[in-house]
Amino acid sequence: MSTTQVVQGFSLTNRWLLYASMMLSPAQFAGGIGSNIPTNVGFLAYNWYTQIQWYQAVQAKELHALSLLPIHFNFIYAISYLGGVSSGNIFLSAFLSLGTVGVLILNTISAWVSWATNQPEGFGEYQFFFFGWRTLSKGWHIFTLLWQIGDSFLVLNAALAAGYLCTVGNINSEEVKKMPWYLHKYPAIPLGAIAMLLIGWPLILWTELIVQRNHIESETDMVAVWLFVAQIGLFLIPSWRLQKEFLRNDNVEAFLLKVQEEVLGAVEKGCDQLLHPSEADEDEKAPGIFDERYDKNADSSEDASLEHSDIDVAVTICCEEGRHRSVAFVEELARRLAIFKHEDRFSRYLKMTIDVTHRDIGDPEGLGRPVGQHKVPNKTQAKARQRERHEKGSRHTSHPQYDENGS
Repeated sequence: MSTTQVVQGFSLTNRWLLYASMMLSPAQFAGGIGSNIPTNVGFLAYNWYTQIQWYQAVQAKELHALSLLPIHFNFIYAISYLGGVSSGNIFLSAFLSLGTVGVLILNTISAWVSWATNQPEGFGEYQFFFFGWRTLSKGWHIFTLLWQIGDSFLVLNAALAAGYLCTVGNINSEEVKKMPWYLHKYPAIPLGAIAMLLIGWPLILWTELIVQRNHIESETDMVAVWLFVAQIGLFLIPSWRLQKEFLRNDNVEAFLLKVQEEVLGAVEKGCDQLLHPSEADEDEKAPGIFDERYDKNADSSEDASLEHSDIDVAVTICCEEGRHRSVAFVEELARRLAIFKHEDRFSRYLKMTIDVTHRDIGDPEGLGRPVGQHKVPNKTQAKARQRERHEKGSRHTSHPQYDENGS
């Protein structure tokens, strides 16, 4: 049995990586929402490379019966490529959207060129499955033209949708947390893959049937393989790696412990003032020292009075732009305080409630100036805020501040 060798890049490995990329597109979109990490750049790079390969093969007339595919792949690409436009950075999102529109246009051009120049060479030879095995003819050629026109209109709508979707991912971390669980990146991997498989399985099956029926073989394009690996690496790693590396720093850990101890010390001092207001002025205790008066088994009326009292402690943490280090630091501090057992140190009537606000990635109520996603922090603004904090610290040297750009 003779085989037909076509240009490299359409081997079984390359085809299944293409299908996998398609099935990952919903998770790619979910992973980009609210993220300042360029997770979707790898997705866009892989798509551009594969489309350039398609175009060059079409121009050289090296696809044989695979020339039937670009028209039909246009349909699934118009859906899956939109998965790469989301980002928490509006400028990066605009870049991804323009890149996605460009790659959709390139695929549409490849499809039209393939229809006009490649398919006529296969009249009476190229076979495909459509409610039974068919052989390409002028009649079927006209039928695929109608399909191609419909796909071109779909691509036009997808290009318009890319302009809108590039703004969807530009939300802050608090809004990301409020999203349904199935819209987050990792749950979206299996759920999105299932959804895309339900949409795309006929195309996958149709492609594999054409390859087998026409005895097509191709060598593996390793550049495409490594681009896919890079795509997966960018998709999976950055969302947690940067925060983990930051929190793993010894200086950060020491500062975390220091701030945590000072918060607990301030709460302990507040308890002392509520229970023993006269003694608190005479015998102020250093933060972090356990007072024997706070017996966790005590059941006095004085101790019970804490149940209806409030002790407010405000902690602010800064970094240069308030969107990365301070956010990671405050989230970790809040996590540690949330799991702190109050009965280990304070009265069992004391309930600790933790509220977290990120000033430069949110839009807290009560601030009379633009913040959060409507404000683009820059170096000048960061330095101005540092000068303000420095001047404030010089006026209040007896009360050190852990100020924050937003957390």
